[in-house]
Amino acid sequence: MSLPWSRANSLRSKPCGSLRLITASLIGFVAISTSVMATDKSTETRQLIQLTSQDSILRIDEQQAGFIIDRLPEDLPQELRSQVRQAIDVNLDYNRMQQALISAAASKLDRDRLESHSRWWASTSGRAIARAESSIYAALFTESTFDLYHPGGTTADQSNAELVQEVIDASQFPEFVSELAQSTTALRLCLVSNVMAAEQTTDCAQIKNAMIGHAASLTQRIAHIAADKYSSVSSGDLSAYLAFLGSDKALATLKVLRAANLQVEQDSWQRALQQADSAVAVYAKSHFSRVDDAILHAIIADIDNARNLPQARFELRLLSRSAQPDARVFAQLARVTLKLAQHLTDNDAAPSVPRLDGASRTLPTTTPPPACRGSMERV
Repeated sequence: MSLPWSRANSLRSKPCGSLRLITASLIGFVAISTSVMATDKSTETRQLIQLTSQDSILRIDEQQAGFIIDRLPEDLPQELRSQVRQAIDVNLDYNRMQQALISAAASKLDRDRLESHSRWWASTSGRAIARAESSIYAALFTESTFDLYHPGGTTADQSNAELVQEVIDASQFPEFVSELAQSTTALRLCLVSNVMAAEQTTDCAQIKNAMIGHAASLTQRIAHIAADKYSSVSSGDLSAYLAFLGSDKALATLKVLRAANLQVEQDSWQRALQQADSAVAVYAKSHFSRVDDAILHAIIADIDNARNLPQARFELRLLSRSAQPDARVFAQLARVTLKLAQHLTDNDAAPSVPRLDGASRTLPTTTPPPACRGSMERV
């Protein structure tokens, strides 16, 4: 007896339905397994990062970003202060930068390398080297508290000079720190000094060119710092590091972490600068419909008498972003910038900006702007 077409069709379709169910289950299993594997690699990558100096670099820069916030003008309008602070806090947050670093590095490192290299960095020698390299980076910033909270090492042993030089050459750490400084210093300085600037792009380009022109001297200076810090590591730990660097893919792994960190740092400072600058531009145009003649005359009087020059420059930069730009503002901005340049010293260090001794003297420095005149804020 033949079955009705619908029933026959239903019975014949069951094996296909089962096959589809099995196939879907297998795909789901593979997807879940892949997700678990990715999670495991992220965990292992995080562990490796936390054992090396790369983690300390992120923490040091989060602290440096905090110093910028601390130096914002005291009576900066609350609305603008909140937006600038958010731009810095969000983009230079340690957890956010670390996650970005993990995501960038995890895809380029296999599990075997992650596990074997984590074991070395977790050793006594690995911890000593990680602390020394973190201290090298921290030494670039006058306000860093890394060494205060991470004491260690021994008294510098000059008899290890040859061994120290071998480590410097093999590790290529000074080159990495120099590249990191070159890629972020202009952004840092612009964020500090030009967050209120109309001529920000020009200033940043000049600073970046100055950094590029001194790349060799920066690397040399950082190598001197590295020699001092590595000299405080025992000869046994230095030798162990050299042996590790000579092992399979050790330096290649470090280069992956460094390249990822370099990109994360550069992107983070760039976003913070762009968002803070955008907040200032929007605020200036919405709160300053025109340049107030009384305020401008008071500023000019200060410039003429060489009084309150940082404050004058700060106010002119805000006025330069008014809804109706005034040529007089830009003329006075040029005047005050020249006068300030005559009074700059090596002690005028901006927070978060690397100080590289002789090399830094050729780079623009800044004095954080003081509070605005009470009449500047127009809501």
